[in-house]
Amino acid sequence: MTAKVDINNVSSLITKVEDSGGRIYILTVGGIGSGKSYVSNKYIFGIEQIDSDEEAKKLSQQIDNVMYNPARGQKGISAAFQKADKFFEKGKSFLMHGTSANSQAALNKLNKAKQHGFTTMLLYVEVPYDQAVGQNRERIGKGERGVPQEKE
Repeated sequence: MTAKVDINNVSSLITKVEDSGGRIYILTVGGIGSGKSYVSNKYIFGIEQIDSDEEAKKLSQQIDNVMYNPARGQKGISAAFQKADKFFEKGKSFLMHGTSANSQAALNKLNKAKQHGFTTMLLYVEVPYDQAVGQNRERIGKGERGVPQEKE
């Protein structure tokens, strides 16, 4: 079943699913700088969130002693996927951030959620191109993750 849900009602939907004994997997998708983290942190409560960028940030700080090292990006994605697999195995609801640039990986996670009996939700976040570029540049200016200007 496919249904649109108002962003203001996502947290109550999570509660409803879990109160009925179910589990929910939410995959956020959208371009870099679209505001996926902002939207999920502002509107979604009561569920653990997995963010590969945050995992890469932790690795950068632990290993390189810097805020963010782009070389840790792939390892951050791997760490996030390992965490997600553990949540599926434990039957624990969660939200996973991602651009879904690798659509096959996103489909694999959605299929895995279904196989484990999770209700799935795709949360698509979109902003105008200029706003996303501005947010991306602002992040890079702070020494955080982002797409280099020559690849925008």
